[in-house]
Amino acid sequence: MSACPSNRHLKFLLTYGQLQSSSRFSYVTIHPLADEHDMLQRLELTPEQCVWCDLYWVFRSRLIFVSICGEGVDQPSVGYWKQPSSAVPYRFVASTRNVPLTKAKVEIAVRWIADWLKAGGDQNIRKLNGTSGICDRDIVVD
Repeated sequence: MSACPSNRHLKFLLTYGQLQSSSRFSYVTIHPLADEHDMLQRLELTPEQCVWCDLYWVFRSRLIFVSICGEGVDQPSVGYWKQPSSAVPYRFVASTRNVPLTKAKVEIAVRWIADWLKAGGDQNIRKLNGTSGICDRDIVVD
């Protein structure tokens, strides 16, 4: 479970939209999800079109950007990189074949990343620049 974000982090998240209603994580999605029916209707989108989701997330006082892509994926994977000079230094990209993306699927990915961070996965990355592949399987599984 993620602790409540600091006021500074909360203010940052809220510049991108409303927090998702989650008891486990504090995050804001940038793209609509397949189970956000009212929003999809307003945007004239169908649930099947929800194959991409970017989100900003606070975890253990870290600002994190996560991009989940489910379009044209040959091999699901997860990549990680850090940009220390950025306002959001921790960055992940996850590719999945499990679309359309729903809140539950996004939370599965976020939980996997949280577990990886809790286990110190980011401490094992030696690469200074560029993306490091940290997983070569689909983490967005029901």
